[in-house]
Amino acid sequence: MSQDTIKQMPHSDRPVPARWQRTLGGVISCAGIGLHSGVHTTMTLHPAGADVGIRFLRTDQGEDDAWIDARLACVSSTQRGTMLRNANGVTLMTVEHVLAALAGMGVDNARIEIDNEEVPAMDGSAVPFIAMIEKAGVVRQDVPRRYIHITAPVRVQRQNAWAQFEPADHTALDVSIVYDDAVVGRQNIQLALGPAAFKKKIAPARTYAFAHEIEALRRQGLAKGGAEDNCIIIEKDGIRNAGGLRLKDECVRHKALDCIGDLSLAGARFIGRYRSFCAGHALNIAALEALMQDPRAFAMVVMDEAGKLTCV
Repeated sequence: MSQDTIKQMPHSDRPVPARWQRTLGGVISCAGIGLHSGVHTTMTLHPAGADVGIRFLRTDQGEDDAWIDARLACVSSTQRGTMLRNANGVTLMTVEHVLAALAGMGVDNARIEIDNEEVPAMDGSAVPFIAMIEKAGVVRQDVPRRYIHITAPVRVQRQNAWAQFEPADHTALDVSIVYDDAVVGRQNIQLALGPAAFKKKIAPARTYAFAHEIEALRRQGLAKGGAEDNCIIIEKDGIRNAGGLRLKDECVRHKALDCIGDLSLAGARFIGRYRSFCAGHALNIAALEALMQDPRAFAMVVMDEAGKLTCV
């Protein structure tokens, strides 16, 4: 298929896929508490060369064995967040928000140094990470960006929850959640994905938890660092947080944020639509695994000078 060309005719109101890879223009750091571990962490983002992808380095573990690639093969847990583990057993928790920020803002290659076991939660959204990326700047690299072009539907289902990839001529999300809860209820978001849409419509959405679940989570060793400054707390009669919600459908928008971070573990962006219903990290990863195991469902492509997608 290497000589085939795929016709692409995106609508004028849809973001056009970028032709070239991008990295950060400088080095930038942040520090904060891990949502689940409660540990204090300093994280530093660095530029990286073309085709490197996103790589984490646990600086507290020694450089020789502590590199962790942000790839599907390294996923070791999806319990209330996405954890990565390398071949030496070094782990990193809750990577999805910073990965979503990098993918959403068009960064393909970066090296991330971190001195503890979990990415800092910051305010529970991707906004602080976007501020870091914009401060460092994003620069073009003269190497074509590869895309995963969805050519046939792939679906996974667990009980009533499901997730599906399907063909489209642009990158799109269609995410739905349903809770038996008057505060959240049924929510849906559909959007064509590009940096502007990600920054405005997805990035501000914070992680959330139901108040009645918190003690159970802590008994499982989770949510040790969770608080109202980094998590929406949902009670029976409303939102505990003093400022309330940033967006009326903030919960489903955060689910979309998680999708973007989880799906970036494919190592390339998608041209296609991802739809999910009541899905979490586990189903996002299961859908990605199902796609990668079906060579008939996708093609690896690059964009030529005319804006057409050519198989590689």
